[in-house]
Amino acid sequence: CIRDKNLTIEKIEKWRKEKNYRFHSFPVLDENGRIAGLLTESDFKFCDNPLRTVCELMTPFKKLIVASSHTTKEDALSVMREHKKSVLPLITQDGYLAGLFIFSDIVRIKEIQEGHASHNTDSNDQLRVAAAVGVGEGALERAELLIQNHVDAIVIDTAHGNTKSVIETL
Repeated sequence: CIRDKNLTIEKIEKWRKEKNYRFHSFPVLDENGRIAGLLTESDFKFCDNPLRTVCELMTPFKKLIVASSHTTKEDALSVMREHKKSVLPLITQDGYLAGLFIFSDIVRIKEIQEGHASHNTDSNDQLRVAAAVGVGEGALERAELLIQNHVDAIVIDTAHGNTKSVIETL
């Protein structure tokens, strides 16, 4: 998510490269944490000046096609096809972002169900999420935050797996 509507496309692209992100879709949140807009791959692709800001390029909330946070993947796929959108934000009744459906992810999930793919999904057909923590100060706090945000697996990432700090973290 992007929380600063004044960020330039240049800064976001730099951040994407640093994080090695391959995706281009970013919900934009206002100062209260509600969805204010959406920045998509098309916005990056057709941007003529990397110094333009998120606010200038995003699709504002008023023009977004959104769905309820309780939308099924089948209903999401129908909405996305009807409106020719590859990203469908899911929002709560009070305007908070609850999630995103991405067209290509829904197609992959359908392939999994039909036995044609090897992606790992949970009982709600959502892609599983894993995250890494280090060792030492802050690792347990990070793990707790990840658990609170429904991560499926936590990995301890360290150069030497046989140290006392790894065992203590585990």
